Amino acid sequence: MKKSNKRILVLSSLVALIIIFGSVFMTRSEETTGTATQKEEPADLAAQLEHVAEINAEYGFRIGSTDIVDVPLDKVPYVGAVVPLEPDEPTDENGIVMYNQEGELHYHPLKIGKYAKSFLVSYEKKKEDAFLEKAILHGDKLLEMAEEHNGGLYFPYTNNFDLHGFGEDIMEGPWYSAMTQGQNLSTFTRLYNYTGDEKYLDAAHKVFQSLKNLKSENDVWVSLVDDESYLWLEEFPREEPTYALNGFLFAIFGVYDYYLLQQDEETESYLKGAITTVKHYLPVYRVEGEISYYCRDHHVQSDRYHMIHIAQLEYLNRITGGSYFEEQASKFRADFELSS
Repeated sequence: MKKSNKRILVLSSLVALIIIFGSVFMTRSEETTGTATQKEEPADLAAQLEHVAEINAEYGFRIGSTDIVDVPLDKVPYVGAVVPLEPDEPTDENGIVMYNQEGELHYHPLKIGKYAKSFLVSYEKKKEDAFLEKAILHGDKLLEMAEEHNGGLYFPYTNNFDLHGFGEDIMEGPWYSAMTQGQNLSTFTRLYNYTGDEKYLDAAHKVFQSLKNLKSENDVWVSLVDDESYLWLEEFPREEPTYALNGFLFAIFGVYDYYLLQQDEETESYLKGAITTVKHYLPVYRVEGEISYYCRDHHVQSDRYHMIHIAQLEYLNRITGGSYFEEQASKFRADFELSS
């Protein structure tokens, strides 16, 4: 087997595990290091793009004519995976998984939400109540951690995070992330589906509200509408957003889970608005014949995240129908092969 093909196979296997489990397994400090490199800033391609949709007067952002397909629950992007009842992770005295950052343990809202969903999948597969109890335990911990701002429920990171490890952009705790908000929107949607407990439905409504609280109107925010009237779900909310692609797409998948439950016009509009943004700006992330950019701000290129982008585009194609996102995934895949 050629060296480039082995590289593709290894990275594809890693990405499959990441997507199946419903979130990125790497800790925040590992997220964009490793094989990542930073490229010199290119010409402002975003300014050259033609708009793909008109501004919706009711919502104030562009919404295209994207179709939304109802896929079976075992085929949605945030599937989760069977995990042991006692995972090989640091935990607190109650069995809640924790995150070890340089010897200091933190509650990690993304990881807690991921395990809640995985315990639900384990319960579905094994039919053992102990897994459902573990899922509820982790969901309730998220509720305990949550902060409410302007009607939205937010899940704070208490640890500082050095974006890309450059030592220049530090997310100082407490900080929030649309990727985590989307993940946990999915978590509470599924907890409600499994338990019928209204407190989880109420939590899901409030988490969705957090995605509607825009930067222009709120001190605490994870979403914004840019100068071109496109809706963004921002992984790293700060004065100058990074527009990280993978976090945006993971957040979209959480909104999709909530849409399957709600089936209402408002949720559909936000979902379509976010997907419209992806369609418009995707050419900015693609580097023909090379590795795609992790975000628009730093132009970091990472083999691992390029493969994640491919898998995410394939999931977008699954939930939107048609062929557009599958065609884009094929282009990204061809770029990877050329870069090898």
